Amino acid sequence: MGWRAIDVDTDEELRAAYTDHVPVVFTDGELHGYWFVDADKLKQALVGRQPRPMGDGWRPSRHPK
Repeated sequence: MGWRAIDVDTDEELRAAYTDHVPVVFTDGELHGYWFVDADKLKQALVGRQPRPMGDGWRPSRHPK
C-alpha cells in the first residue's frame, strides 16, 4: 500500500478548494475526511480492501461539503 502527500498551497485550484479543510484525507481516490484524522476510522477504511492504483497525475476532484 502506498500513499501520497499533496501540498494544497502549491496549486491555486487546490488551495481555493481545500485550504480551510486541511488535513484532507482521501482513500482510494475518494474523500475520506478533513480537519482531523480519526486513526480508527482511517484504519477501517484501509484494512481488508484492495488498493486502487492512482496515477502520478491524480488530483482530488471533490470539494469538501
